[in-house]
Amino acid sequence: MTFSSIIRKNFYYNFNKFISFYFVNSLIIAMLFMYGSLIYNPSILDSVGKTTLYETVNMALLGIVLFSVVFITYTNISFLKNRGKEFGMYLTLGMTTKDLTKIIFVENLGIMSASLVTGVFTGALFGRLFYLGLNRFLINTKVVYELNYKSFLLSIGVFVLIFIGNLIFNIIYIKRISIIDSIKASKKKEIGNTHVILGAIALVILVISMYCLPKTLLKEIFKDQSYMIGVFVALIMICPYIVIGSLMGVVKSLLRRFPKTYNSNLLVLSNLSHRFLSYKNILYMLSILTAGAMFFVGYSYSMFKSSEEFVRRDNPYDLMFIETEKYNVTEKEDIEEVISDSGGKIEKYSVLEYVEIPLFREDRDQYIYRTGSQMILSETNYNEHMGTNIDISSKGALYVTTYEEKMEFQHPTSILTSIDESRMDEFQEVALKNNFIISEDQINEFKDDNIALVINGENIKEEKGVPFVNERSTMEYSLGNALVLDDEDYEFLKSSRKEEYIKRFIYLM
Repeated sequence: MTFSSIIRKNFYYNFNKFISFYFVNSLIIAMLFMYGSLIYNPSILDSVGKTTLYETVNMALLGIVLFSVVFITYTNISFLKNRGKEFGMYLTLGMTTKDLTKIIFVENLGIMSASLVTGVFTGALFGRLFYLGLNRFLINTKVVYELNYKSFLLSIGVFVLIFIGNLIFNIIYIKRISIIDSIKASKKKEIGNTHVILGAIALVILVISMYCLPKTLLKEIFKDQSYMIGVFVALIMICPYIVIGSLMGVVKSLLRRFPKTYNSNLLVLSNLSHRFLSYKNILYMLSILTAGAMFFVGYSYSMFKSSEEFVRRDNPYDLMFIETEKYNVTEKEDIEEVISDSGGKIEKYSVLEYVEIPLFREDRDQYIYRTGSQMILSETNYNEHMGTNIDISSKGALYVTTYEEKMEFQHPTSILTSIDESRMDEFQEVALKNNFIISEDQINEFKDDNIALVINGENIKEEKGVPFVNERSTMEYSLGNALVLDDEDYEFLKSSRKEEYIKRFIYLM
């Protein structure tokens, strides 16, 4: 019997197993291809690619890749174990592990090639249907379905990496397997024992971890112990496995309190308990994957449904632009004339002056340099603009944000100072080399003489959800937060800055 005939007979004999493995791989490739066509679509990149939503898209991509790795790897392991008798027979007849490895490689290569072809074709076909549904769902927006090479590279590249990883695992598995182990492999269910008390403890820990994780992320608890995030995530991943394994034990313990019901269903309960423990790995994997899918779908849907509210909340002004000494220099009368000619009417016209100045935040006897500059406002200008009557103490500040940030942030001691313009490039190089960690001596070396305002963290108050500006966040600039200072402190810092850093918001409603 030749090697090719063995491969052919294996294919016919294990057709049902091969076809299942093939469908799983094709499904994963089709899913990756459809997502790749969306994430690399030019019309999507032109909008999403330039906003903070891009982080959400990347997180979803990570979730899909992890799902693909786990799903295919688990399928591959089950595929090997279910062929234990076959491998044991080959080893008994004199085959070497090298021969078995060669058989596995040829079979997997054939499945991979067929899966790639049909997966890409199916992804392209259903991708078009997906875009038809998406365009019916979107309002006043049309996303054109386009095929691009990046979609092919994503689906093929991820799948090839998974294939190589599984191939390495298969080689190690075949080399370590013995005749007896291979024959018994398909019979091993890893049943183990059920531990009711351990399961109850795991359930309590799981509930506590799920409650504490969001609070830790928002720094409501464990503010200085960021490692607790990893601890809670690990517990949430591990505890369900113990809970699933103990679930039927808990049910049986409860039913024992009702002897008549328990005795009449003893055979059914024993069978269910055996099956539950036998397939607890599959149940656990499906639970984790389902939870991941629910998270990403729910997160995306929440973003979509709340986007209108976010836009309305973060843009309280109908029109806003920034006026500098060079750009957008206008007069109120000219603006009124342009809007009037367009059939509009200005109900409110407001001007708010601000200054951009470098900010350094203290961090363990060093300072973090925030790239760009911090927007600062004077208390008088802020009060006139917002119709408030706040009073900022000397060397104090009010940190205002347009967005309702839920995460608690303890403001550290901050230094506002003007960097010597002639040495700004040199300062940027030093900051970049040190990952934007600057010592106080380096600040003093580069700052303008006698121009520095030190604000103790205890003197920085905070207000969230203040509609003082239309919020914007891009790679080039960020609007949405500002420090309101005492008038004298504001004028002191303003005097150190060139005219190009003194700007004005023009608001129209």
